Amino acid sequence: MSDKPMIMNLLKEILKEYTAAPVTESSHLYRDLGMDSFYILHFLSEVEDTFHVHIDEAEYEEILTVEDVLEMIRKND
Repeated sequence: MSDKPMIMNLLKEILKEYTAAPVTESSHLYRDLGMDSFYILHFLSEVEDTFHVHIDEAEYEEILTVEDVLEMIRKND
């Protein structure tokens, strides 16, 4: 899935469940979106299911922004 605007729209839809803050590519999951580690784990699980990708748990700590999530999706697609 290489259509970045489409991926971003899907990520925004998923993130609506976790935050009311505006979401951009540069949004920091903790600082800007107010997510805690529990929410982030559930969010990443939804990302894996939605985009049919696997994100290695060792990579979870590297994911800080929405852009990082986009990169993980592209890398694992």
